[in-house]
Order: sequence, then structure tokens, then C-alpha cells
Amino acid sequence: MAFDSKALHYRTDRIANEGLRQALNVKKNPQGLIVDLTAGAGVDAVLMTQWGFTVIAVERHPVVACLLEDALYNLALEPGFETLQETLTLVHASAQDFLADHHNSPTIDIIYLDPMFPSKEKSAAVKKKMRWIQQLCGPDFGNQGLLHLARKKARVKVVVKRPNAAPFLDDTQPNYQVPMKKHRYDVYLPLQDLTRATLR
Repeated sequence: MAFDSKALHYRTDRIANEGLRQALNVKKNPQGLIVDLTAGAGVDAVLMTQWGFTVIAVERHPVVACLLEDALYNLALEPGFETLQETLTLVHASAQDFLADHHNSPTIDIIYLDPMFPSKEKSAAVKKKMRWIQQLCGPDFGNQGLLHLARKKARVKVVVKRPNAAPFLDDTQPNYQVPMKKHRYDVYLPLQDLTRATLR
């Protein structure tokens, strides 16, 4: 597993068209703590650090976590990513276990979820990487109820990446969405205070 630093720089600079950046609403949530509960290949976690966030990336599969740790170490040696080891922490744990153990740690501002789903794309290299991770990890049946738990832990919002044709996670309608060409970002406000719409 390795990162394409040029592609990451390109996506970092595409401010207007980067759906994830819009979903996070970087301007209103600067320098916050994001927990990526489904780190996988780690691309989104790295992008979040480039936008000014501190990120905890959680990966449940031991092999993927090990490969990701090595890839992050190598990326931190490249120009533009020197502070990566200070802004991104990799944790090997299931999403549920991490949230259950997160009691007296710093407040989580945003929780990000990108649950694995069957990929129908067969051409792009990044899709090949994701298919490899899906084959290695197998189906993830541990996401049931994860959205509810995440909404209880996040201070600002929970952002869920989904294919456009996919149903809502846990059949729960989001508070709002950021649509893209092939996928969307469903955004949920915290359960403890659904009136804070200004946090969008």
C-alpha cells in the first residue's frame, strides 16, 4: 500500500469541487478533531489533515492497519507532508470498541464514516486498491448501530460517504446532503442537540 502524493496535493487544492471538504465545512470547523472510523486506505484521513484538522484514523483489520502505518510513515517523508505524524494518529481497533473506550479523551468534533460497499468500477487504480481491501477484510457486518453511537459521540456532526444508489446507513435519513457525481455525503447532527443547525 502506498500513497500518490501528487494526487493528494491535487485533491487538497481542489477546494471548490471537493465534496468531502464541503461536507466537513472546513471554514466553520478549523483545527478540530476528526475521527475516521473506517480508515481503510487512509486517503480521506490524509486529506483531512491537509485541511487543518487533527485526525484519528481507526482501522479494524490488522493487516490493513499495518500496511497503512507503513504507507503513512513513508508519506511523512515527502515534501508537503512533514507534519503528518503530528496531525494523524492511527489506531488499530473496531469502530465500536474505539468509541466505547473514548471517555476522557479529547472531544470529538466530527466523525467520518465510509463503510465498505461492493465496487462496480473496474478501471481506476484507486478502485483496484479498494477492491483489494474489500477482498482482504471481507464483509463488514459490524456497522449495525454504528451511526447511532457516532451521533452520540460527535460534538458537531457525523459525515457518511455513500454511493448515490445506496440506502441511508441504518435506514436513517440525514439532516442534509452534499451530492456528487457518483456518490454523496450524508450529514447527521448530534443526537444530543438536533437544534444546532448553525453548525453546518
